[in-house]
Amino acid sequence: ELPFQQATVFMGEIGQPRFTPDWFDILVFNEVFGEGGRFGSRLFQSVRSEKGLAYTIQGSVDPSIGRGINSIVFQTKSESSAEAIIAAIEVLKKMQSEDVSLQELNEAKQYLLNSFVFKFDTSNDIVQRKAGQELLGFPTDYDRTFLSRIKDVNIEALTRVARERWHPDLFTIVVVGDKRAYESISSLLKGPLSGYNIKRVSFEEALLEE
Repeated sequence: ELPFQQATVFMGEIGQPRFTPDWFDILVFNEVFGEGGRFGSRLFQSVRSEKGLAYTIQGSVDPSIGRGINSIVFQTKSESSAEAIIAAIEVLKKMQSEDVSLQELNEAKQYLLNSFVFKFDTSNDIVQRKAGQELLGFPTDYDRTFLSRIKDVNIEALTRVARERWHPDLFTIVVVGDKRAYESISSLLKGPLSGYNIKRVSFEEALLEE
C-alpha cells in the first residue's frame, strides 16, 4: 500500500459509436454535465464548488469508432471517496429526472458556437482538421452544418441523452487510493452504494491483471 493523500476515481460504462442521431445533443449535454471540468458545469458546481469533494472533476459521453465510453473522473481526499462517488452519481441522476434550465442550455450552446471558429485559426489547423475528419469518417457536411445543428438542440434532448445514454447502475468504478479510500467505499456498500461489488487489488496485482 502506498501513502496516497488523495484518491483518483474513474467510473463509467461502454458507450456508443460516433454520429448517432443524437450526436449534437451529446455535445451540448457534455458541456452542461462536465466535459473538460468547465467551471459552469453541473459536476464542477455540485461536487467541487458546493460540496468541496473534488480537486478536479469532469464527465462526458465520448462516442468513438465502434463503441465509445461514458465516464466521470475526479480526484478527492481518500476518506471522501465514497461521498464523492455518490455526489457525482446524484448529479447524473438529477439530469435524468429533471430538465436543465434554459440558461444552462444557452450557455453550453454559446460556448460551443463561440469556440468553433478557433478550430480554423490557421491553414495548418484547417488541413489537419479536414484530414482527420476524412480518416475518421465524419460526414462531408459536418463543419458546414455544425452551427445550425447546435442551435437546434433543445432542453428535452439533453434529458433524453441523460436517460438513454447513461446507466449508473451498470457503472464500473475504479478507485486508486489507500486504505482510507477502500474503507470509505466499503462502509457504504449496504447503503447508498448497495448494488455495487467491491474488489480490493494491490498495485502489483493490478499491473498483472488483463
